[in-house]
Amino acid sequence: MADNAVSPDSTAVSSPGNSRSDPPLADLRVLEMGVLLAGPFCGQLLADFGAEVIKIEQPGTGDPMREWGREHSGGQSLWWPVVARNKKSVTLNLRKAEGQALIRRLIESTDIIVENFRPGTLERWGLSYDEIRAVNPRTILVRVTGFGQDGPYATQPGYGSIGEAMGGLRYVVGDPSTPPSRMGISIGDTLAATFACLGALAALHNRERTGRGQVVDSAIYEAVLAVMESLIPEYATHYIGAGGVVINSRDELLVVSELHRRSESPHYKLPGGALHPGEHIADCVQREVFEETGVRAKFEKLVCFRHWHGYRYDKSDIYFVCRLSPLTEDIAIQAEEIEECHWLPISEYLSSDSVSTFNKHIVKAALESPGVVHTEIAGYSDPKRHEIFMPNGMAV
Repeated sequence: MADNAVSPDSTAVSSPGNSRSDPPLADLRVLEMGVLLAGPFCGQLLADFGAEVIKIEQPGTGDPMREWGREHSGGQSLWWPVVARNKKSVTLNLRKAEGQALIRRLIESTDIIVENFRPGTLERWGLSYDEIRAVNPRTILVRVTGFGQDGPYATQPGYGSIGEAMGGLRYVVGDPSTPPSRMGISIGDTLAATFACLGALAALHNRERTGRGQVVDSAIYEAVLAVMESLIPEYATHYIGAGGVVINSRDELLVVSELHRRSESPHYKLPGGALHPGEHIADCVQREVFEETGVRAKFEKLVCFRHWHGYRYDKSDIYFVCRLSPLTEDIAIQAEEIEECHWLPISEYLSSDSVSTFNKHIVKAALESPGVVHTEIAGYSDPKRHEIFMPNGMAV
């Protein structure tokens, strides 16, 4: 399987070129450590512009793409020479120490590494970016996955079908009377690979200035989302959020000052944020308080809400204000969003010039209003679908 997969009308680049007729990337070496489409398509684009692409394949099996396609000739897929064009294929078992040692030798003279394994795979093989950079600090690592290298879904397998659905593409494909449809091609994979290739070229330009490589992180669902134009803001009809009035036994209020605020001086507000899809108000406000401040709190009641017409994208903004009691009081702020967090005496908060009139009124409402509480009503027994609030103590 140590073959050169070269199409009849092209020649694999074996050494950096310097003549005027050389393609623009002829002086680059790329290691492609990936299978199927999302990673290899990025390598294909780089190879089309002249880069020397060395494709690493698993001994005995190779890239499953070798077997894809309806038409075969001599036992080989007719599609394989197309998608593997201009690449040099070699076998190397990266699961073994010997293979890992060999790949490090190749990395010494490599400009770009392309991979589309599940996050953490290279790290298990002793090929984290820190370890790659120790071998060659100029190497650029391009990583193509379903959901990116971090975040709540990073460790999940992410195929093109999932990324196309989460990115919104499948929702607008097909007939409205039928379920979402596939486009007929692996557009999610190729979009992610195209963005990965663009990122690699940008990283090369940056390397010219800094002398250092970097990681390019391309996710299928993000690539799809990036080309969805104005569908998301046009689809949005409202924004729903929840904020927490958290008061401890010393009559102190939990307040935050956001890092990205409109005024330069501290502007104290209540912790809170947007509801996640399918999330209850009580769960949202408890989560937001904990994420922003590190304080765990228990929902007590809903005390008031604000409806702002024409807020973002001319949509409605509905914000629910809830009273909570703290279960813990140690503060650990969310550094990406929050600059300050304090337990502030309520009297000081209500008299502060750094607090908006609206926020003062909702704290007073939390103190004085009996509010409404979560109530179960016969006939609305599914807690995943219904969240009903009624005056506290009301018979239902």
